[in-house]
Amino acid sequence: MSMSEASAAKKAKWPDFVPHPAAIASAACLMLLAGVLFWCARWIVDAAESAGDYSHRLGIALFTAAILSPIGVVAFAHHGFGRALDRWLGRAAQARGALPGVLSLWAGLYGWFVLLFASFLSLAGAMIISPSEWSFESWARAMERIFSDASPTASLRAIFSLPGLLWFAIAAYMFQLARVVEARLGRD
Repeated sequence: MSMSEASAAKKAKWPDFVPHPAAIASAACLMLLAGVLFWCARWIVDAAESAGDYSHRLGIALFTAAILSPIGVVAFAHHGFGRALDRWLGRAAQARGALPGVLSLWAGLYGWFVLLFASFLSLAGAMIISPSEWSFESWARAMERIFSDASPTASLRAIFSLPGLLWFAIAAYMFQLARVVEARLGRD
């Protein structure tokens, strides 16, 4: 065992199959940010429906923008959070300009993927666990309550529902998978 492998073994004491607190925090941040993401997408879809009456191409372009809008929102949130942490921790700011860089765009793309994949798997899991109780409509209502600007008590009830808990666990494990892959590639 080389010296670098020994130091990496000392550093990596967290088991790979248990979500690291950073992965759990990423899932929680994405769940909190999802309300903004769905609000932006809903606003763009409304604009696409209105524009579609005049131009089908513009309506389709806006609808595509609504589907992809979470990538940009997460990228800007990642970029802004990184800048705020740099200032708060007194670190020399990395080369961060006003616009998100490649790593922030990657975080946006991965966050978008986690959002969609965890949503799909939470629906499938809820329907497998309790098929008589969970249909697509009930899942959609629960997801809307989780990610919408509904009252805090309704949102909390929805988050602690079966699909909400499944969504959170799946998202935490997906962020954990990304951490493990980055560690194995030597980037962590």
